[in-house]
Amino acid sequence: MNRLALMLLFLAGITSLPAQQNGIEQDLELIAYPSGDKVIFWYGHVGRSYFLQVSDPTDHLKKWHWANIIEGGADAGISHQVEGTADKGFFRLKYTDQVPGTGEDLDTADFDNDGIANKDEVEPPEGVSQTDPLNPDTDGDGLPDGWEVDHNLDPSDATGPNGSDGDPDHDGLNNLDEYTNETDPNNSDSDDDGITDGGEVDQNTDPNDPEDTPDAEWFILTGDLDMDVVKTRSRTVTIPAGMSRVLAVVIASEEYPDWTDPEAPKDYNDVLTWDIHPTGGQPLTGNVDVNDRDSEWDDALLEGRTTHGFSPAYVENGMTLTAPDDAALTVEIELSATNIGDGGWFSTVMVAVLPVEPVEFFPVLQDGDGNNIDGSENPRTASGQTNGMVEEDPVTNHIAHREMRMRIVDGEILEGKKLTWTMTELFVRPTGGDPVFRGSWANSTTHPNRYETSAHFGANGFEAVDQTQVKTIIDENGESAIRANLSPVGFNKGRLLIAFEDFEGDPAKVADMEMPAVVVIDPGHGGTAPGNQSGVYNEKDLTLDYALSTRAQLRTWFSERQPFHRVIITRDSDTTVAFLARPSMARDNGADVFLSIHFNDGGATARGAETLIRGAANANYDADNNLAVRIQQAAVAAVGFTRTPGVKDYDTQSTANPPPLSNWIVLRDDDEAFNNTNAYSPIRGCIQEVDFMSNPTALDAITDTNNGPILRTNYAFSVSYVIITDINNQP
Repeated sequence: MNRLALMLLFLAGITSLPAQQNGIEQDLELIAYPSGDKVIFWYGHVGRSYFLQVSDPTDHLKKWHWANIIEGGADAGISHQVEGTADKGFFRLKYTDQVPGTGEDLDTADFDNDGIANKDEVEPPEGVSQTDPLNPDTDGDGLPDGWEVDHNLDPSDATGPNGSDGDPDHDGLNNLDEYTNETDPNNSDSDDDGITDGGEVDQNTDPNDPEDTPDAEWFILTGDLDMDVVKTRSRTVTIPAGMSRVLAVVIASEEYPDWTDPEAPKDYNDVLTWDIHPTGGQPLTGNVDVNDRDSEWDDALLEGRTTHGFSPAYVENGMTLTAPDDAALTVEIELSATNIGDGGWFSTVMVAVLPVEPVEFFPVLQDGDGNNIDGSENPRTASGQTNGMVEEDPVTNHIAHREMRMRIVDGEILEGKKLTWTMTELFVRPTGGDPVFRGSWANSTTHPNRYETSAHFGANGFEAVDQTQVKTIIDENGESAIRANLSPVGFNKGRLLIAFEDFEGDPAKVADMEMPAVVVIDPGHGGTAPGNQSGVYNEKDLTLDYALSTRAQLRTWFSERQPFHRVIITRDSDTTVAFLARPSMARDNGADVFLSIHFNDGGATARGAETLIRGAANANYDADNNLAVRIQQAAVAAVGFTRTPGVKDYDTQSTANPPPLSNWIVLRDDDEAFNNTNAYSPIRGCIQEVDFMSNPTALDAITDTNNGPILRTNYAFSVSYVIITDINNQP
């Protein structure tokens, strides 16, 4: 005989009710022993499983609790001792003609198939309500007990957030909708694709499949057909970090045109309201009597404004929102629709949550070898990603540009609406500070404005406002296009923004743009020009080794930042390159830095690195000198020896043939030869003499099979760091 401890009052006697299942009764008896012990007894039939319920006397048989008893019948008596000193209590026996299946016992079986084992229904874990092991929906709210428990809902409470109409995650789906769609009632975006579950269900996409994602999110409420009934709906929308959304309030009504005629009696006048609250921002609220919009319906019909099956549809108002770069933005949306005075015509209010995204860039970008970068026409919009720009004829234009086609996703309803384009600064130095623009559009005599008409994607109603902003129009596909210009200083960054005519909120982010950093590395000599020679070693071979190593290190660091930064090498093999063709590569590619690598010759005892720049007639002397000083320090750190002075000016009076290196235009930066000015941040250039090949000790250190590669790697690492720092430090 099993013992049972019941939390009951036993007063004047024991009341028992017959066991029940489908109307069949079976007696439950009490046996009282002279010792005072009380035992509940019933006869258990084979093929039946039994559960016992108890009721506190104060509940008057209206509330029953499951006892921790599950018994199987064996054509024998079943008894449980009742512990307690009270003399009154209530018991009820329930049974089912179910028995455990193979591999189960009475405790682990799930007789009602609700996803909870029998034992866990009558003796649930702490914090979980008891449920009926013979009823899959204890509270009758249409939600299986197991599903409710799995999703932290109370299976014994059919009201409020626990009931079928509850919406704990505010995604526009109630709990019954979530159960039907197999979504999580505590997660507004079950598949983590950026669209709420309610938004996906509204647009017939799978809320559990991140690959099946709607283009945009529409939150739609249609008034009830019953007269004077107010219908409401709410949703919480999350805008991912760094992303923008256009929230357009769109209204439609079946009362048009019959009941919106301004000359007709105002007997039919549905009312629509919206309340949009971004966290920490200004709300967008409003309401409209649809009879006050008859002229707008006429215009919408003439313009063919139809959306999501509603025609005509009219854009009442809207707002743009952009989440911070490091945090998502939450937006609460409340809608209501009231059918006033009619039961047959209804009106609809919609909030369209439309992403803003670039679609295509032109032209494609090129890498440092002059090859097109596959996919560079495709926008890069993830956090921290930017889109490269193109510098054409930098000597004349002094500007970088890119043409871009952008789209308001699913934004055809916005056709004809004007956009105002602006650009905000993004470049932040490694040492910190506020974002800035580097350089000035005024330095370009050919493209002095931030925006121009897109020649590749079309004009799109281009209208200049001033040098910093322009307007375009959204076409029938929800698209528009522009050409953006940016001063050509490496790592320069700007964010393209759009504001919608008559919409509230801050401008929406379209894309982040960045000026590619361009470095030209020049291995001295090559081909028929061997340079200095010492034994079996030629300068042209050593300079190529050092240049290739430096290029590889720069490419690694550039690729970690963005894929479009470029390192150009004047030769990557033992070929002859014309003397003046080398700096011309820097000039024609809009380089930020030009570094020519050489090895010195000067006697058996000469030793150490030195770096050369142009002194007189150099419009960019200070910038060249600053770069050269740091390049010299990096080279000395690698080879261990320096010259005095380490940084030198070339002799402008030299009559040597070929011309002295001081005539390299990239080292002069004067207006006559290079068309540069200090204001334009011209190319910083220097010539680096790593060490003296004429010194046997130095040559041995450079060419040693063990230490030579280490020295070369250290040089490439240190010099590359200096170059990147130099580009970051420009005005």
